[in-house]
Order: sequence, then C-alpha cells, then structure tokens
Amino acid sequence: MPFCSIEQRDFRDTLTAAEAQGGVDLVLTSPPYDDARTYGSDVSFSFKDYHDLGDGVLRALKPGGQALINISGPIRDTRGVGTERSLTPWRILLDWSERLGFRSMDVLAYGRFGVPGAYLGR
Repeated sequence: MPFCSIEQRDFRDTLTAAEAQGGVDLVLTSPPYDDARTYGSDVSFSFKDYHDLGDGVLRALKPGGQALINISGPIRDTRGVGTERSLTPWRILLDWSERLGFRSMDVLAYGRFGVPGAYLGR
C-alpha cells in the first residue's frame, strides 16, 4: 500500500475527506488567482471560492494545525505610472482572520521577480 496518493479533485471534496479522516496537521494550497491566469484551461475562482476554501481548511485542520496559502492576484501596468496590485490576498487575510479566527504570522514568504510588479525587496 503506498504511503500517499495524488488525486485531482475539487478542494471541497479533498478537505471534506481530510476532515472525515480525523483532520490534518497542515494544509498547503496554491489556489487559482482570481483573474490573473487561466493556465490554458477554463478555471474560474471567485471570492466565494476563497471563502469556501477558508471554511474547509478550518474544518480539516486538527487543533494547532497550520494553513499555508500561496496567493496573489493580477498585477497590472497602469499606463507607465506604476503597477496596481490585486487586493485579493488582503481580502482573504481579513476574511480568514476576522471570520474564522486564523492568525497571519507573515504575509510574504518569497518574492517573485518579473515585470510588471517586480519584487524589489521588503
């Protein structure tokens, strides 16, 4: 019997299965950005999906468990006067903190180099 298996399915199904098995110590996820990319497929992720993701993560975690989320959003060049960053990560942070009681230990784990919106340090 293998130690683990990899399955592709909706996050709701995965987190429900984790909860049914008694919970997990860690949830690590990188959900689709709200409208930044399609990855060549018909992927759509709305704020309701991020809301549902938070609910599922909370139910799936054991007490003291950790949730790590890799999230960003579109970075747009605003006609040469700078870049505009998505507020999606901040909306998720506030929603999960205020509604679910999660704490944010740090906001940025790594920087992504590239244009537009090149990472210039902290």
